[in-house]
Amino acid sequence: MLEDVRRAARSGFSYILVAGLIVIFAFFFGVPADSCGGGAPGARRHVASVAGEDVHTDDLNVIYNRVYGTRDRGDEAQIQRQQAQALKAYLIIELLAHKAREAGLRVSDEEFKAFMANPATHLSSFETTNYMRSPMNIPELRAAYGNQGSWDGTFYKRYVQNMLRVSLPDYEQFKREEMLARKYLTLMEMQIGVLPQEVENLDQIRNTKLNLEFVKFQPEQLAEHVQVTDEQVQQFIANNKDKVEKYYEENQADYETPEKLAVRRIYIERGAEVDGKTAEQRFTEAKKRIEGGEDFATVAGEINDALKAEQGFMKLTSAENMSQDIVEALEGVEVGDFREIKNDTEFMLVKLEERQEAVKTPLADVQNEIARDLLQQEKVDELVAKMSEKLVAKAKEAGSLEKALAELEPKMNGEGEGTDAEGEGEKGALAIVAPDTLPWSAVEVGTTGEFTLEGQDLSSMFRGQLPPGVSLGRSPWDRIPKIGQSRKLAVDAFTKLTEEKPLAEKPYAVNDTKVVVRLKSKTTPDASADKAEGGDEKPAAGADDELLAELRDEKVQGLLGRWELLFASPSMDYGPWLEQQYEQAVKSGVIDLESANDPMVAMIDPTAVAATAEGAEGAPVELSPTEAPAQKEAGDEKE
Repeated sequence: MLEDVRRAARSGFSYILVAGLIVIFAFFFGVPADSCGGGAPGARRHVASVAGEDVHTDDLNVIYNRVYGTRDRGDEAQIQRQQAQALKAYLIIELLAHKAREAGLRVSDEEFKAFMANPATHLSSFETTNYMRSPMNIPELRAAYGNQGSWDGTFYKRYVQNMLRVSLPDYEQFKREEMLARKYLTLMEMQIGVLPQEVENLDQIRNTKLNLEFVKFQPEQLAEHVQVTDEQVQQFIANNKDKVEKYYEENQADYETPEKLAVRRIYIERGAEVDGKTAEQRFTEAKKRIEGGEDFATVAGEINDALKAEQGFMKLTSAENMSQDIVEALEGVEVGDFREIKNDTEFMLVKLEERQEAVKTPLADVQNEIARDLLQQEKVDELVAKMSEKLVAKAKEAGSLEKALAELEPKMNGEGEGTDAEGEGEKGALAIVAPDTLPWSAVEVGTTGEFTLEGQDLSSMFRGQLPPGVSLGRSPWDRIPKIGQSRKLAVDAFTKLTEEKPLAEKPYAVNDTKVVVRLKSKTTPDASADKAEGGDEKPAAGADDELLAELRDEKVQGLLGRWELLFASPSMDYGPWLEQQYEQAVKSGVIDLESANDPMVAMIDPTAVAATAEGAEGAPVELSPTEAPAQKEAGDEKE
């Protein structure tokens, strides 16, 4: 019998069976990650301490393996950053747990050990007894609940020991620390309050809604109705010579043609070998052939790494749009000569084929054009002032901008009461009645629709086409729909325009456009309440509670940040409050980092990061030509 057993053990079927079991085991449990501690002897190392409690690399497995253990490991720098993120999350959780104990908070055995409660129950407070069993609180076990639909103790033990590579006692001790940290953060949240006046202010801002009617006087449209004669242009030049000269000096770029170059180049990339020859050897041979009298275009066509078909020819291009290495090398060079250029990426021989010098158009050649533009702008401004003044006056009589504009526009009289151009029209014939000679047909009345000082919800403009959870936020509070951004107009509309005085006395400047506005309708929270009392509508139940919750959530996010991410997705930045707590703990010594000889720890050491930033702060920064104007504009705007 013993011999039969031995023969069976040596059979091919036995080997297949064992191999199958190995595959099944690997598939079910996965391949354990290398973790933060690594598997090599002596890899476990001390990285920090929190309130005197040592932290070693293998302590981080509970976070690192949950988040990164089954992912593509990436390069060494990426792995080091992931380890640093796991370490920082671990230290902050331990720090908050330490603060919780100092505040007198505890986790009872009853709270922690109630594993058999309904796992679907959401954690509503830290007095509930289902923390460990809720997948909302243990992200690493969500998959188990999804597969089994109920608590699976066997999976729990295997997952912790084989995938997280943590002992059950250590894992459950960390979960106690995590619960304490959550309790402390919840305690901080409870101290953030919202005043009744804040709720009232938000209610007023959100539910005070205006609808404006407006008329825009756009210069480009009105310019078509302004005539400027040659005689007027000459008179303007005679009377406004300083204005013309000033405009010319301030807009010189409009009257200059930049220098242009046409070149032919032999271009060889560094590091590229051809027929066993290095880039430098090929460049040296090309240079010898040119100096020996060979045609530049022929050589370029034979050996170029770029523009080979064109024999290296680059057509006329403005110097500002060309490589500045080429422009500088060809400065002062005669047409037909060539220069060599060497930099970190290429070798070049560049021949100047043609040069067109920069040309500046003299003021005398463009002064008529400038004067015409300036004079036309003056006339348009005068026209806008005259039309807006007439419109405001007529609107006071008519009661609305729409009626006022209708009365000001020329009309077609088809009722048989009109007259022809000479005033003797035949009864029944169409005739023009022109009460005003101004171009009223160039403007029209628009309405903004209801808007508030809270700004427009930009996401609503896409009518549900955005992915779930994606929000575009709100537009600036002073951006008025269909009109534009104007702080003065926004403030005046909500504070000065009333049902008794709905019309703005003067037009507002919005960008380059003048706008006449009139209040068409206004609703307020008080008016809505009065309407509800009359029985027409009922206010939404719990509206104040919703505003209170919204304001409180906004305050919590502003002060504490998204602290929930601490327990789900390690990061390098958890928001101002948590980062401040962490930095203070490091400076005070509550958290002691072993960052001197450990690059991973140094990545999360705020003192090391600050020193690096200070060292780089004084270094000069060179801006490219495209970056410099942008920075200047940003600075001007800030001022």
